[in-house]
Amino acid sequence: MESLPFGDGAFDAVTGVNAFQFAGDPRQALREAARVTRPGGRVVASLFAAPERSQGTVAHEAMTALIPPERAGDHAPYALSAPGNLEASLVSAGLTLDASGEVVCSWRYASMDDAVRALLCSAGGARAAEAAGPQAVRDVLRRALAPFQDPQTSAITLRNTFRWVAAQRPPTA
Repeated sequence: MESLPFGDGAFDAVTGVNAFQFAGDPRQALREAARVTRPGGRVVASLFAAPERSQGTVAHEAMTALIPPERAGDHAPYALSAPGNLEASLVSAGLTLDASGEVVCSWRYASMDDAVRALLCSAGGARAAEAAGPQAVRDVLRRALAPFQDPQTSAITLRNTFRWVAAQRPPTA
């Protein structure tokens, strides 16, 4: 994301759905998105709202606890989530803000096994498994997700708030 293989102004729109915050340099990734967007085109980015606004944070925290502190910053699902942080990053990339909003999305898994399997396959799960082993990740996820399991259906549901911001590359004069 930080060095896209496309020419300047190659696209009418560039979207990043839960993506830019995972770049090594999120602000550089947003600058690249702006660069490859045509004048008058749009960049739209979505990501987690503040951690306390998403129940999925319990899974992220459980998996992050298994990673050595010196490597904890390698995976930052909330890197751009602070209020105004994404907006400021888009503006510093040379874009003009034109819309924003929030969407509540539920992660719903039919069973604990499905939830653990899905989260183990995420970037955070893979990093935690590399650091502590897959069984350790399964164990911490089962404990973290237990409060979200429906006793009637065994389904796991986590309500998460995502923010989105749309910005425009200024038209050329």
